[in-house]
Amino acid sequence: MKRPRMDRALRLLAGALLGALAFASAAAAALPALRAIPAAARVAEFCRAAVLAGFAPLAPVREHLALIPIGLLALGSAVAVWDRARQQLRLRRFLRSSPSRALKADDPIYPAAAGTGVAHRVLILEGAAAAGPFTTGLLRPRIYFADELQRALDPLELEAAFQHELVHLRRRDPLRLAVIRFGERLLFWLPLARPLADAAADALELRADDVAGSRAPLELASAIVKTARLARAPVPAAVPALGHARAAHRARRLLGEPLPRPRLPLAKLTLTALLLSMVWASALLAGERVRHDGKPPCNICLIRQLAQQIGIGS
Repeated sequence: MKRPRMDRALRLLAGALLGALAFASAAAAALPALRAIPAAARVAEFCRAAVLAGFAPLAPVREHLALIPIGLLALGSAVAVWDRARQQLRLRRFLRSSPSRALKADDPIYPAAAGTGVAHRVLILEGAAAAGPFTTGLLRPRIYFADELQRALDPLELEAAFQHELVHLRRRDPLRLAVIRFGERLLFWLPLARPLADAAADALELRADDVAGSRAPLELASAIVKTARLARAPVPAAVPALGHARAAHRARRLLGEPLPRPRLPLAKLTLTALLLSMVWASALLAGERVRHDGKPPCNICLIRQLAQQIGIGS
C-alpha cells in the first residue's frame, strides 16, 4: 500500500512542479502587459524574483545561459530534420523495391473502394515485405494494400480494414504523424517526448478504429488480428499498418473490453519537469541584469530585496 501512495505523491509533486512552471512562465512573460494591474503585476514580478533567487548562484555565468535553450533548439531542429529525411528516404526505397499496381475491378478490395471517390488512390503491393495495409503521403496520401492480405480476409473484414485506412487518408493522418514525430525529435532531450508522441500516434489509430468499427467492430477486430499474423515489418514514414500498432490492445477494445488507462512514467515525468524548469530559468536569467560582486548573492536576501521592490513584505 505504501508504494502506490508514494507513486501518487510523486506524480502529484511532478504535476505541481509542471503547473508551477507553466504559471510562472506565463506570469513572467505577461509581466509587461500586467503592469497596468498592480495586484497581477506584483504576482508576476514575485514569480520572476523567486526564479532569479533560486538560480542566483548561476548569475556569474548568466551571459552564457542563453546558449542552453538556443543550443537545444538548434540541435533538436537538426535531429528532427535528419530523422524525417531519413524516414522519407527509407519509404522511397521500400516502395521502389515493392512492385505496385493500380486497383483492378477483379481485386477483392475493389467493392470496398468503389464509390468512395478514392479508388484511384489505392495501390496493390505484390510480393511486399509488409503485408499490412498502410497509408502514406504527406500532401496526397495513398492507401497501399498487399495482394496477399486482400486474399486472406473475407469481404466484411476487407470492408472494415479499408474503412480504417480511409479514415487515415481523409484526415491526412500521415501528415499529422509526421508533425508528431518531428516534435518528438525536436524535443528529444525531454524524457517525456517519446511517451507523449507514442500516445498521440496511438490516438490516431484509435480514432480510425472508432470510425471504422462503429458499424462492424467484430469484423475490424478480426481484420486487425489476421493482419498482425501476416505482417512482417513496419513501413517507414507511414501510418502504422493495421496489424502493427498494438493489435491485441485494439482488438480487445473493439470487442468492448475495458482497458486500463495509460499512465506516464513517473521518473520521466519528474525529470522532464526538472529539465523544463532549468531551461526556462536559464532563459530568464540570461535576460536579467543581476548585480553581483564576484560571490553568489544570498538567496534569502535577494528574495527579501525583490519582494520589497514589488511591495510584498517590509
